[in-house]
Amino acid sequence: MGKSSLTLILFLTVFGNVFSLEKSEIFQSLTVDEGLAQNSVIVIEEDSYGFLWIGTQAGFTRWNGTTLINYPRKDIDAFPPGFVNLINSTFAVNIVR
Repeated sequence: MGKSSLTLILFLTVFGNVFSLEKSEIFQSLTVDEGLAQNSVIVIEEDSYGFLWIGTQAGFTRWNGTTLINYPRKDIDAFPPGFVNLINSTFAVNIVR
């Protein structure tokens, strides 16, 4: 085996793993311990500002990646009776302004 072949094999062995690494996704779970209104999440919607709106049986929660703000059903007159099972992100942004 020639010197160039050995160098190539060594290069691929050392750096091959670096080039084959996939970008790992970051996953964070949110519970009532972190401030979520309720653990039973029914729907999640992302608005044009990048906020996540999380619908639960207790109302909905806005998450900006670091802070959770809860909007309980009882505090918002526009909520129909029942669970939050659909979020229109435009409506959600306008209702809390």
